[in-house]
Amino acid sequence: ADAAMHLDHFVGDEVEHVAHLGLGQRDQLGHVRAAGVDRRQGGFDGAIEVFSYYINLYPQDPFRREMSYLIARALTELKQYESALRAFSAVIEKYPDTKEALESAVIMANIGVKSPGLKIPAHMAGAENYRDPVATYDRVLQRDLPSLELTERILFQKAYALYQRKQYRE
Repeated sequence: ADAAMHLDHFVGDEVEHVAHLGLGQRDQLGHVRAAGVDRRQGGFDGAIEVFSYYINLYPQDPFRREMSYLIARALTELKQYESALRAFSAVIEKYPDTKEALESAVIMANIGVKSPGLKIPAHMAGAENYRDPVATYDRVLQRDLPSLELTERILFQKAYALYQRKQYRE
């Protein structure tokens, strides 16, 4: 559901962006819109393919950061967690101190709670988020978060992670 919400935001913003695109890019924008519809209907594979193509074709595009994040989200929805972790890692490495990097860290932590023990490279950016979800939630909770709802969601995720570890008192 969150992935679709992010995609709706992207599709709305890219309409504003179209005025700055050349004719060839406008054709590509139709494919990006189609990927958005495809993702909302559960066709995450097609969305990943189109977003990846667009990112490679237009490396300076301002939507590259959000598309990279959406690729990682789609991989998560497909339960391809190792690939998703690598994609979130790339977002954290390329776009530190952004909303997408923060959300990537939280989702990496969520995957760490849901699927511990995956083999990931030790040097991967953000690997600590996967390996120690509780510390990630604590780090994120120390920041100024944009909404009470987000704060509550992360507190719930932290509580669930502690429950999974059988650390009931914390």
